[in-house]
Amino acid sequence: MPCGSYCLYNQQFIKCRSNWTAYILGVVIAAILALVIILTFLCCFNNSFYTTSIQVGAWLLTRSDKRRAFQVKRHNKITGRNDQVKFREFSVPNNDLMNKIIDTRLALRKDVNGDEPLYGDIIYKERNEGETNMNYEPKNLLKPRTKPSLPELPPRTNSSQSRCVYYTGHDANMYLLACLFIVCLSGRLTHACDKVLYLSSKGTVCVKDKCQPIDTYMTTITQGQVICFNDINGDMLKLRIKKGTHISRYTKLYKTCSYNVTTTRWYNCKGSGACWEGNRCTVNYELNTPSRVTKEPHGYGCQIDSLGCDVYCHYTSRCVWYRWQVNPDYSNCGLVYAKSSELWIVEIETTYRGIKKVVTLNSNTPFVNMETMMPSTALNIPLVINTFTYERPASRPTMLSYKGKYYGVVASALNMPQENIIGDLQISLDTAQSIVFSEVHLPCSTAGCIVSCTTKEPALNRLTSNSPYLLSKDDFRTVVSESENWVSRNEDVTGTVTISFGSVQLKELVVIDAKCRINIIMTSACDGCLDKPFAVMSSDKMTTDGAVEYISNCTWDVPFFQCSNEPYIAKQLSSNKNCRVEIPKLNQTLDFDFEYIFRGEISSMRSIQSESFADIAANIGTDPNFWGSLVSSLTMMLSLTTIGTMLIKLGRLGVLSIAKRESEKA
Repeated sequence: MPCGSYCLYNQQFIKCRSNWTAYILGVVIAAILALVIILTFLCCFNNSFYTTSIQVGAWLLTRSDKRRAFQVKRHNKITGRNDQVKFREFSVPNNDLMNKIIDTRLALRKDVNGDEPLYGDIIYKERNEGETNMNYEPKNLLKPRTKPSLPELPPRTNSSQSRCVYYTGHDANMYLLACLFIVCLSGRLTHACDKVLYLSSKGTVCVKDKCQPIDTYMTTITQGQVICFNDINGDMLKLRIKKGTHISRYTKLYKTCSYNVTTTRWYNCKGSGACWEGNRCTVNYELNTPSRVTKEPHGYGCQIDSLGCDVYCHYTSRCVWYRWQVNPDYSNCGLVYAKSSELWIVEIETTYRGIKKVVTLNSNTPFVNMETMMPSTALNIPLVINTFTYERPASRPTMLSYKGKYYGVVASALNMPQENIIGDLQISLDTAQSIVFSEVHLPCSTAGCIVSCTTKEPALNRLTSNSPYLLSKDDFRTVVSESENWVSRNEDVTGTVTISFGSVQLKELVVIDAKCRINIIMTSACDGCLDKPFAVMSSDKMTTDGAVEYISNCTWDVPFFQCSNEPYIAKQLSSNKNCRVEIPKLNQTLDFDFEYIFRGEISSMRSIQSESFADIAANIGTDPNFWGSLVSSLTMMLSLTTIGTMLIKLGRLGVLSIAKRESEKA
């Protein structure tokens, strides 16, 4: 139900009217009544039903006996003989039913031959092949079952030879496989480090028989300062902070537009038509004549007008029904964005042997290998930005893009429009383009059968060209992805960077590459939401754990993929639908497919009013859907219960009969 729970107020509107509530309530009450009827039947009429079932079962099972008795009786009448009628031997597990069958057969024997022999004398058994002269005895006398012999237990093996023990009734090979599986699992996974170091008490790091002094240098640098390093050849490396940037990313949530209000009317003179019947001219009443279902926000009402109209009325009063509708102005719209993430970027300019390079580090990847700055050296020195301290620009959680300009204004939350705030009218970004308005009821009045409805001025119309919330357009960069548009605001900042350098020559260290197979467990992505697309990764066939480098057409928030026992999440920053990742060291290629699900749905606003339980019950009691579902569901449930009970009893009789026959053959 798009308008919420069932209530009498919603039943006045075609769009919010719900027939399913009465239907479902009828089904539930039918189920309760069916249960009460079944329990009452089992409690009070179970014996009568059982007796009837025995009689019906005996009648069905002795139909062939009656045909046989009729044939023998007719044969005796024609030939003048007195051949005895006998019946085929069979038994049923129910004693009462078997006794009824015996009585019926004895009555048939008396009717045909006039005697009253024992039951064992009037039945015949089917003879096995090659069998003669069998002593017949009543089938209902069960032979005692012989106790089945147990198979001989396999010998136990010595515990020193194997951990497995053979048990009766199980396959020894299965236990052997289980034992081997447990032994395989008992071995621990081999762990290895990406870089193996050995520290000595003299403050050096050693690998095998080679030792190097380990020094970590930390310094702070601000924009404009330069740090210089001399290498072993006398060449100088210069480092300078070129630029610092604070980036705020915004995701598109909904569209907001200016709007206007239109009304339509229809009236009747008092004492005629719909105006004659009571309670049909009330606030919010929806008359069928002006009723229309549209996606635009709309409402209904009725007022009694005594002023002159264009039609004469005897009672000088009229019922004026009206319909109002809020119409968006699609030529005057803007887009509302919500902040989804923030990060910093630092650009470091390096000069070495007259060659300048720019290295970009950010919050997700704050480190770089200095070998990329000094390609002719054998030094492999890590450079890490520990902190980036700067004055953080003030920014609002929402932003408006309107007529090519950006405004840092407070906007209404998605699907929660507010008056006098940007987003008082919201349009969803999906193909349905659902609309929600901040007001459910507009104040309307009638004068001379003319309807007038008023509402607040659209908040979008109150933006001025020199608004203090106007942001610099140069700071913004619109990023168009395959799924949806998002906006990135790049603001230049000045701050202090804390940098750490390590003098460890990593090429002299032992580096063990991770070995595993990386799997994609699942991917998730959405439009009209603040969550980034992400993939859940895992590893198997792992011999050594660690991190591996990758090459991808998408941007991820992790610098490496992992060979790890635990699943981990990799977020995609580029918002693409398809990504490919190549991992050279593992000789593996991963293809990611992101199916974007729209989560920015918008639903219509509704109002609620107080009402008593008696009013709701009376309304449902007069609903034909309620009675139709009640009768049909009750009939269906009782029919299914009866048929199911009969099938279960017949199946039970068959199973017990087969089991009894097998036990007698044993």
